[in-house]
Amino acid sequence: FFFQAEDGIRDYDVAEEVQKTYSDLIEKAGGKDKFFEERGLDKSSEDEVLKDIKLQTKIRRLVSEIQDSADAPTFEEIEDYYQGSKEKVVIPEMVRASHIVKHLAPGEENDEAYEELQGVLERIKNGEKDFAEFAAEYSECPDQGG
Repeated sequence: FFFQAEDGIRDYDVAEEVQKTYSDLIEKAGGKDKFFEERGLDKSSEDEVLKDIKLQTKIRRLVSEIQDSADAPTFEEIEDYYQGSKEKVVIPEMVRASHIVKHLAPGEENDEAYEELQGVLERIKNGEKDFAEFAAEYSECPDQGG
């Protein structure tokens, strides 16, 4: 894995890091046998595992180098990005609907239930109690505040 830099091609020497990462993984797994068993590999795959660790280490090093060399954005650049990308960074407005449920009892008339709920509505509008309190008292499904 090489990085094309302005001053030529750069190869990262990551041998020590690779060995440390590999040793840490073996230790964390509880030994080499468990490490390979947990991954469904046999020990003959060790070279491939080391190659993968080496590649990942070089990629991390390259990304880190690029990040370190990048200039911090100015406030204006951040503002411009935000203004041009609001749909990506702003959470859309959400609505939470609540209701008071009233099932008619056998023999109960619609008018009776309607009058009762109209009375509750007036009390809510007058600010007598919080909607959730009325829902807990009058709704036949008062869960989570109506």
